[in-house]
Amino acid sequence: AKIIKLYTSDSERMRIHSNGNISVGTTNAYARFSVKATSHNNGISVNRQADTTAAIYIGNDGGSNPVLAANNADMLFGRDFSGTFTERMRLTNDGNLGIGVTSPATNLDIQDSSGSTALRLRDSSGNTSLYLQAQNGINVISTVTNHPLRFDTNDTERFRVSGNGN
Repeated sequence: AKIIKLYTSDSERMRIHSNGNISVGTTNAYARFSVKATSHNNGISVNRQADTTAAIYIGNDGGSNPVLAANNADMLFGRDFSGTFTERMRLTNDGNLGIGVTSPATNLDIQDSSGSTALRLRDSSGNTSLYLQAQNGINVISTVTNHPLRFDTNDTERFRVSGNGN
């Protein structure tokens, strides 16, 4: 099995392995494209068209924590279908997360164009669900299972609606 090795200044920098995998900064390719960073600023960057500033960076924080970062800009998440990008979620530069909204005004801002926006919280077994919903001009807090809905303040139960509505 032949390996293509690329060198600069008498040091190996990259390999193309016989299976097509590429490794940079390491002699092993653990995936189709593997990069081993020697410091927190040696990850992968995709730069803007007009300059060398990283538009997106994949690397680590200098320790063992992985980093996916944008440089002074919002990060957009979505899908690209036949060359048309459709935004689904946005993380703003100031830390707000918007789902279905392009200018999130709070830490978490959710909007659905269907007229019914919901947040569903489930326990680990999936047996208990709580919905927070804005539905065509009506705000709803509900359960969809036969479990009570409890309201607490100061870590103390103050009010409970049982599964049968009492």
